[in-house]
Amino acid sequence: MGETGLVTRLTVATFNIRNGRGPDGRNIWWLRRSNSWRVIQSLEADVLALQEVRPSQLRWLRRRLASAFEVIAVSRDGGRRGEHLVLAVRRHVGEVTGHECRWFTDTPDRPGRHPDARFRRCLLSATVVIGERSVTVANTHLDEQSSTARADAVRRMVGWLRGDAIVVGDFNCTIDDPAVAPLFAAGFRDVLIPLPPSGSGVATHHAFTGRVDGTRIDHVLVHGRPVVTSARIVHENPPGPWASDHWPVRVEIQLGASGDAD
Repeated sequence: MGETGLVTRLTVATFNIRNGRGPDGRNIWWLRRSNSWRVIQSLEADVLALQEVRPSQLRWLRRRLASAFEVIAVSRDGGRRGEHLVLAVRRHVGEVTGHECRWFTDTPDRPGRHPDARFRRCLLSATVVIGERSVTVANTHLDEQSSTARADAVRRMVGWLRGDAIVVGDFNCTIDDPAVAPLFAAGFRDVLIPLPPSGSGVATHHAFTGRVDGTRIDHVLVHGRPVVTSARIVHENPPGPWASDHWPVRVEIQLGASGDAD
């Protein structure tokens, strides 16, 4: 991150690390966790969003992140069990002035599940002050089973997010899915807009195969004044086990410039 006057640059990354209890054989967590950490380090993110983080994974990662990051984690099931959404904000870059988790139900302040969804799903958001700028960063993992549940979740997100905002995560659908349309109608922009929803070189999940051709289901969208200066899917893995069954997405963002209106 660099700052000149009122120009503030921020690197944001999202990474579904694959939960540590999956029946993944040679790709189980304890065999690949060192490579997961190497990938996380290579992203050089100021704000890191992770999905599918089980409690044992969270404890292992928190020990490595804690010296440089403020780590916010919420279980989709409430309490300490189940898969967590994680937002980690680098301390020397920004200050977290508030955060909250909302579930995609009519009672968003407590854990709940859409009737058509397989699991409880939620949105973890944080207000981050960087230099003289404030931005909301939100992390989510939408339902893999129900398009109706995904559409309802997106509709609720649109109602919750205002102003300068960055929403990231595993949407479990491509960017052209009708469920995502309300975000675009509300002014959100896909940071990877030159890339098609699927095809050669655009896969963000690979099922532990390392393939790069496929569908793009992990997304970063921005709203308001943030300007994207660089964005890519990180199709790179250290020698050894696959770090995850997903590829990360890394984005460089400019939050503001002199003369911007407040």
